[in-house]
Amino acid sequence: MIHVHELGGCAPAPLAHYLKALGVLRLVAEQADADARGWWEGDRFRLATTLTREALERFFLHEYAPTPLVSPWNKGAGFFFKDDPGVAPLERSRGKRFINCRRAIGESRTRLNELSTADKNVRDLKSLAKQPGMSAAERDRIKNSDDYKAKLREAEKRFKQLKESAIPDLRSSWRGPHREWLDAAMVLADDGKPKYPALLGSGGNDGRLDFTDNFMRRLGDLYMLDSDDAGPKPETQAWFSNALWGEPAPSSVRRQPVGQYLPGTAGGANNGNGPESEGVVNPADFVLMLEGTITVTSQASRRLGSLGTSRVASPFAVDAVGAGYASASPEDEGARGEQWFPVWTRPSTYVELRCLFADGRAQLGIRQASSPLDMARAVGSLGISRGIKTFQRYGYIER
Repeated sequence: MIHVHELGGCAPAPLAHYLKALGVLRLVAEQADADARGWWEGDRFRLATTLTREALERFFLHEYAPTPLVSPWNKGAGFFFKDDPGVAPLERSRGKRFINCRRAIGESRTRLNELSTADKNVRDLKSLAKQPGMSAAERDRIKNSDDYKAKLREAEKRFKQLKESAIPDLRSSWRGPHREWLDAAMVLADDGKPKYPALLGSGGNDGRLDFTDNFMRRLGDLYMLDSDDAGPKPETQAWFSNALWGEPAPSSVRRQPVGQYLPGTAGGANNGNGPESEGVVNPADFVLMLEGTITVTSQASRRLGSLGTSRVASPFAVDAVGAGYASASPEDEGARGEQWFPVWTRPSTYVELRCLFADGRAQLGIRQASSPLDMARAVGSLGISRGIKTFQRYGYIER
């Protein structure tokens, strides 16, 4: 028997809720019901599956096996800190559902010895100017000395070189589900250097916020990592009810980063009833959102006959244009481009959806769409010919 569920917690906007819909469809199709189908109806995502509402909730509470999202190339990913609150508890976990996560963490650590040493050298040098009791004048004297600057510059250069060489090594040696995250987070250009799609920042982080480390921390909020069955915590059912059905949740995790996907809950000035507010996040929202990014895989491409290096080709992505109002400026706003995500209305399996995103290009006549105006004009032909009549437009603007 097929059950059609209206996921009230999944909407085309904001981006976090769109990606959450992709994550739900992907996880159900890969781990519970291969024939599950999803589509958009108005501002809600519909899921057709053999799972009842109770079975769907039970899947996420007791059976869901998280995708091992690890970014050992990032300093903030938790591998360069002792007993990191994201990596360490998951590494020590015993539950069967986390076996892929433990394997990915182990494979990452085996290739980080030299990189960890280089990172420690950078931190040790920076700590020279941060010793307790040091006066501001002494701190400035150390930071401004030519010898200190030269050593720090050399140490950072060494770390960057090792980081760039580690990524091709991981790409050639990694197999399994953690390779899917690597393919989503970056692509390798002709020269072997990584390039990053805007959807996942710069290789899985947004500024100082590392997505994978926070993904692991949110798993710790949802599940009892230190138990044999890795069962859900008392609040977890309410959090998933909110994430899936849009039902009110009793509380959210406060003072935790959200990133570029859900700016309305990031906190800060004028983001609440008072002049300042704390950032809040539903851990289930964050986990399902990042699970959805795996669907959007980018590739390296180069125009035929071009002598330049390859560039990142992301599905339905175009460059940003500083236009539309008097103060618009791509230089000042730090725009990293736009991405128009399809809002499809025909029931589609996850395999069909992956094919859609793999073919996610926009052309205007014989040339590729490169600006928002080109994309808008291309939607009229490409979108309709694929059965997609609506796109949700997102812009990536640096803070």
